[in-house]
Order: sequence, then C-alpha cells, then structure tokens
Amino acid sequence: ANCSTSEQRAHGRNPSVALRAMQAAMQRALLAACVTRAVALTMPFATPATWKVHTLGGPRVAKVDGAYTLFYHYRPLEDKDDPELPPLSTGRIGRATSPDGLEWEVQHDGLGEGGSSVSKAEDWFQHDCGHVGCGDVLSGDAWFLYTYGGSNAPMALRDLGVDRDGEVYGMDMKLGVCVSQDGIKFGRFEGDEADGSLLGPPPANSWERRNAPVAWPAVCEDPGGQTGDLLLFYGTTQDATGLSACGLARSSNGVTWRRATPASPCIAPGDDWDAGGILRRSVLRRGRELLMIYEAKSAEGVHAFGRATSDDAGVTWTKTGRCFERGDTWDAHAISA
Repeated sequence: ANCSTSEQRAHGRNPSVALRAMQAAMQRALLAACVTRAVALTMPFATPATWKVHTLGGPRVAKVDGAYTLFYHYRPLEDKDDPELPPLSTGRIGRATSPDGLEWEVQHDGLGEGGSSVSKAEDWFQHDCGHVGCGDVLSGDAWFLYTYGGSNAPMALRDLGVDRDGEVYGMDMKLGVCVSQDGIKFGRFEGDEADGSLLGPPPANSWERRNAPVAWPAVCEDPGGQTGDLLLFYGTTQDATGLSACGLARSSNGVTWRRATPASPCIAPGDDWDAGGILRRSVLRRGRELLMIYEAKSAEGVHAFGRATSDDAGVTWTKTGRCFERGDTWDAHAISA
C-alpha cells in the first residue's frame, strides 16, 4: 500500500504504527476483493442479451486440470419465433470456458450448427430432430454429454399434465448421449431405441404416463455397483397425479439403460413447497451416500431448490427441505436449475 510522507515518518518512529497501517491497507484490499466477488456471485454471469441468443438454460460445469467448462443449451435468435418449437429454452448445446468459474468465454468450435457442441439431429426419424437440451456431463478418459430433445411433432397438452385441451410442439422428448475424446467435438452415440434414444417406453403398470416426455437427465456413479456402473435420474409425468416426478435407471456402460424403479418414482411431489412437481436436478456421490439438489415448484407455481439424500443407491430419498429460493433482484421472478 502507498503511504503519505507523514505516515512514512510515523512508521519510522513506531514499527507498530507501520504494522497497523499495513494491516489496514490489507483489510481494505481484501474487502474490495470480497465486494467484487460478491457482486460476481449475486449477479448473472450470462444473459441472453450478452451472449446474443434468445434463451439460455441447463448449465452443467466440469472442472478438469484446474479449468472450468460450462455446457448449456440455448435457442438461437433465428429460431426465436419458430412455432414448431416448445416453450422451453432448448435448441442447441453450447460450451464456454473459464479459469475461475466466474468469468466465461463462449466457444464456437463444436461440430454443431453455428459452432455449437450439439445441435438438432439431421434425420427426421431421430428423437431430437427438432431441438436438443443439456442434461448432464461426465468427464474423464472420454466425455459423455447426456441430452434430451424432441421433434417438431405436436403433442396433446393433457399428456403433459395440463388440464385443458390443446397441443404443443416438440414436447415428445426422450434422452440421448453424445461422446467426445476432447470435450470439444461431440458426436451422437445411438441408443438401443429405433429413434436413437436411450430409454424405451415404460413397462405395463408403471408409474410413468405413457407417451409423456422423458427429460432432464442427471448421471452419477453408482455407489452400490461395480466400477463404471452409473445411475441416471430422469424427469417424466406421474400417471396417477399428472405431476412431474423423478425416475431412476441403471447402466454398466453409460449407453444401455434399464429402469430401476418401475413401480413408483424415486422422488415425488410432496405436500408443501414441492407439491406442484419435481423438476430438474443434480446428483452427487459422497462415499456411499447420494446428495440430490433438485428444483421443484409449489402448487401455486413458485420455484425453489430442495435437498435430499439417499443411502440405497438412489432408490429411496429423504428430503431435508428447501435450500435455495428466489431473490429480490434479477432472480425475483423465478429460479431454475
């Protein structure tokens, strides 16, 4: 810190004065840094306007060798008024990088349209030929980017749990996966279904509503399985209630999946702040325990985040309540994962 001449004379006569002045200067510098970081953490690091897109959503971050990579989905400006796209933020999947997790630079070096990491499939029979969304990412020797997407076909609103007649486009969503060696160039890995998706129709007497969208995947290692075994948590409509809930599937290779909870959802709406439906989620393995941070909405449509834990590899969960709610500034209207 720079000191005035009088301060320098005082410091020469009394080392303790110099020490206190130095400490004060350090405290001022630290406070300034904290304020800067607080502003960065309480303001959005990206908006559709700053990143020159129509919508943004689905952020998923991977940290490799000290650097951060963000995958997200977005709808480009040229698709803003497309009537055959759903009322979601999906469209393409983009990639941004950061040295510190606070300031991000969008990359345009992918194989998809406009340099995106992934864009809609080219063939009409593929499940995501209309739009694609970002679900989750696993990094290691190879990168697995789990996606969801739909076509341009119409779907009845009642199949989505909406209690009125009508239809919406692109909500016939299913799960997919893309693979990369470098985390930059991704290619689709076709699933076992004819349309390239990962999960087939639910079995008879399942809790899932048939033909409902299956989306918002979250993937983690199976704490109760062998090395390489994975768990996939997905969202779909509960047939009995018409509300969204969470299902579980298992895989030993990340591509071929089998449902693990066909009789009931592994986590379902409650009777309080999450009574309106279980939405997107992130799942972390902590030893033998799993931690889920999930988005849900109340019966009145107010979104918030909740926390739940599982000690039986994701089959059943114990909810511990809300852990994050909307604020009173830029996020006062709603929050979403």
